[in-house]
Order: sequence, then C-alpha cells, then structure tokens
Amino acid sequence: MNNKALVLALLVFACLARGFAASDIVYVAYNGADTHPCTRVSPCKTITHALTVVNAGGQVIIAGSGTYDIFTISKAVTVAAEPGVLAFLDVTNGGTGITVNAGAGDRVVIRGLYLIGHGGEVGIAVNSAGEVSLEDCVAKNFAGALDVSPTVASFISVRGGVYANDPKAPSNVGTMNFCCAVGPPYFPSNAAIDGVTLEDGCYGIWVSAGFVTITNSLLTGQTSNPNCPLESGNTEGIFAIEGTVVAENNVISGYTVGVLIGNGITSAYLSSNTITVNTTGVLVTPPTASVFTRGNNTIVANGQNVSGTMTPFSGQ
Repeated sequence: MNNKALVLALLVFACLARGFAASDIVYVAYNGADTHPCTRVSPCKTITHALTVVNAGGQVIIAGSGTYDIFTISKAVTVAAEPGVLAFLDVTNGGTGITVNAGAGDRVVIRGLYLIGHGGEVGIAVNSAGEVSLEDCVAKNFAGALDVSPTVASFISVRGGVYANDPKAPSNVGTMNFCCAVGPPYFPSNAAIDGVTLEDGCYGIWVSAGFVTITNSLLTGQTSNPNCPLESGNTEGIFAIEGTVVAENNVISGYTVGVLIGNGITSAYLSSNTITVNTTGVLVTPPTASVFTRGNNTIVANGQNVSGTMTPFSGQ
C-alpha cells in the first residue's frame, strides 16, 4: 500500500470511529437500528442502546413516533421526545417502565414520554439521583405511576403531565409515592409538583419523608375502592404522614379523604385549595404537629368538611 492509500484508509477509519463514538446528542427512532451511529440521519432503535452511546450529561432525543423499550438510567442525562413525537413505553408483566439508578450528583431529565401499564407495574421508579426532572410525561394504568424511594438525598420535580393508577389493582402506594429509602438509614426525597393531573388509585400523593410542595394540580379519585387493602377501601387525595407538605391552589375531589395529615407530619400548610365532594375534606389525625390554613381554602360539599384542628395563619 502506498503512502496516499495508507493516509486515506486512516482518515476513513477515523471518521467511522468518530461516528460511533460517544456523543453529547444521540437520536432514537422506531425504524432505526442499534448498529447505526445514533445520528439524526442514522438513528439507533432502542433507548437502552442510546444510553450506552451518549456522554454523561448528554441528550437522548426520540425523533419518531412509536413504541420503545423500557430502560434504566445510570448517569446524568436527558431523555426527551421531540415536539410532536408520541413516544410510548408499553410496560408489562409487573415490570418498571423507567428506572433511575444515577449517582448522587447526577441530574436526570425525562420529557414527553407516554407510559402504559397493565395494572401491576410501576411507571417510573427513582432509586438514586441528585435531581430528577419529569416534564409533561404521562403514566397510566399502573400499580404505582411514580415511586420515589431513594438511596441518596434527592430532589424530584414533576411539571405537567398525567399520572394514573389502575383503580382495579390492589395497591398500598400512591399514584405518586414520595418516601424514604428502604432502611434505615433513610434518605428523604424533597419534591416540587406543579400542574399535574392525578387520577384514581388508593392514594393520589403519598408523602412520608422530606419536604413536598404540591401546586396548581388536579387530584381526582374514587370515594371508596375495595382494592385498597391497607385502608380497608378508603382512598386519600394527599396522604401526608411524615415530613412537611405545602399544598396551594389545587383541586382535590372524589376521595374518602381529600387531605389526610397523619401523626408523623412535621408541618402542613394549606392555601387556596378547592377540596370538595369527598367523604371528608380534611382529616387531621391526632397527635400531630402543626397544620396551618391561610383561611382561603374552599372546603365545601364534603360529607364532613374538616375533622381535627387547623391553625389559621395570614400572609406577611
């Protein structure tokens, strides 16, 4: 081989190697192939493979509507459907749609994915990460649409989207479950939930650790559900039994108890909520710490509007 041919061969090899090397942005499409370099013009097929190709802190972009694989995230990354793309994950056989096992300093973003369960599955499970942002996702027909039980201190942001449990599936967790990790030791998860819709399930949002704010959201349930064994058929919109909860400008309707403040709660603050058509609107179970109301909540048309004591507070 002469020198010119050798140089040309080396250049071709370098270009090919670069095309298959890790990248900051990789693309997935239903008609792609995992033997492709995961570029826009030559996308890979599975999210799982794309996650092995993308650099830490990079983006996996879903560029074509279709049904994709369930996957596990183990590093800082964004997984997002492009605007107008319908990216479905069909979760079967009691599995989990998206599992987050990232590091304590990692930020994970999941945007615009549509998860479908069959009654016994978990939609999204956050086991570890420094921060997880869920944006405009849909998770329906699960035993638990979102389960946060971290092994490191985490912050979870949920903005927009719909989360729904299968009302026929026996479940002792919330549609959104914010808990401590299996322990001790426990690692409280702090969370901010804004503009979401929660449907059905034994519990809408279960708060049992950390600091959780719930704003501008719609929680709708069933006033009784025989598939809720822990509560003997009772359902709760917000089930807060540990930590601190702030609930502002939400609509909570159709549960046995709209808001239940349990005896392990550190403090709870209620402001500008509409709590209606529940068997009990707000239930404060003694002994408890401090439950405050700004006095501007609309708590009407429940079988019993308030059971227990709330302390008024005013703005400053």
